Amino acid sequence: MSHRTAKVEIVLMRSSVPRRENPLNASEIAASAGTTALASRSPSAVNWSPRPARKNNGAPRRRSNCRIRCDSADGLTASSRAAPTTEPARATAPNACTARNCEGTAFIRHPHFQRLLRKSQYRGPAPALGSPRSGVRKEMTVDQQQLSVRQFGTSAANYLTSPVHAAGADLERLSALAVQRRPARVLDLGCGAGHASFALARGEARRITAYDPSSDMLAVVAQEAAARGHEGIETCLGAAEALPFESGTFDLVVTRYSAHHWASVPRALAECARVTAPAGRLVVIDVIAPETPLLDTSLQVIEFLRDASHVRNYRVSEWVAMQRAAGFCEPAVTRWKLPLEFRDWIARMGTPPARVAALQSVFAELPNESREYFQIGAELSFVTDSAWLEAGKAD
Repeated sequence: MSHRTAKVEIVLMRSSVPRRENPLNASEIAASAGTTALASRSPSAVNWSPRPARKNNGAPRRRSNCRIRCDSADGLTASSRAAPTTEPARATAPNACTARNCEGTAFIRHPHFQRLLRKSQYRGPAPALGSPRSGVRKEMTVDQQQLSVRQFGTSAANYLTSPVHAAGADLERLSALAVQRRPARVLDLGCGAGHASFALARGEARRITAYDPSSDMLAVVAQEAAARGHEGIETCLGAAEALPFESGTFDLVVTRYSAHHWASVPRALAECARVTAPAGRLVVIDVIAPETPLLDTSLQVIEFLRDASHVRNYRVSEWVAMQRAAGFCEPAVTRWKLPLEFRDWIARMGTPPARVAALQSVFAELPNESREYFQIGAELSFVTDSAWLEAGKAD
């Protein structure tokens, strides 16, 4: 190795070593080496400056446990953090905790996390246009359930009179299923304007719980149920992912044209499996996506532009996998075509003019494969796929 080459290598080695702003002197290095065993293991330990030990007076720190706090608030006395005997009491306690899966959220109440949230960059006003963070707005913090409630609260009455929702062979089939099985308790999950509940009541289901996150929708259901004389229909407010019912409560769980708005279908299906009786049934009725990726993408784009609360129309293969993972058997599937008139479709939801214009542009630019599959007409009427997926609980 020449002298010039050796000099170049030394320069490269020096430039690759990170520099401390205030280098340690010899006494500090010795002190660091004496206070930790790491100094004898790794050369990088000499740059480590130990923090003073936290004073806890010898008392171990108690970790936060949301489950224990919820049990305490509910008046439960079980000492085990996962005591199965607390579940029936939890659902009936006066101050029952409805956040069943809250063990992972205790960090939010930690003092360090709260101090972080008080910083101006997290709680301050939206930055001015043109700043690096100008794309981040407060509206983005609205969660999926709030967005869905806001979307449907203003259009609840439209869904009561909607021909697509108020009629259909699937409603007659629900009535026949109620006559056949004679369920004592039925859950209409994401009931909307209540058409599935009314069909089940016509089939003489004894007690039906119409469940929805929108209080406006539930008001429509209650008023219409009273007008039709369906005394067995009751309403309950809440999200599909956290059902406030005891395990094994329902003989039949039905959801119709609702699941594509759920923030987490796997979590909702797990809750369905929990509240369904051992011999009970689950019926899912919804628009489904084609298995072909191009057609799937085309459907999701037009659905989202029409309705900002839309999450996803799932493929049948996805439904089968999710239901089996939740604890149900493989569902029996019945499919049919659902025709939609463009003007009625956007009027029912109250789609804003800007989104309507975007929809018209997307329809005009769809590839031929999508135009043929969805049978797009001159006035943008089109056809989607719907499915009935029925399954019992797995053994």
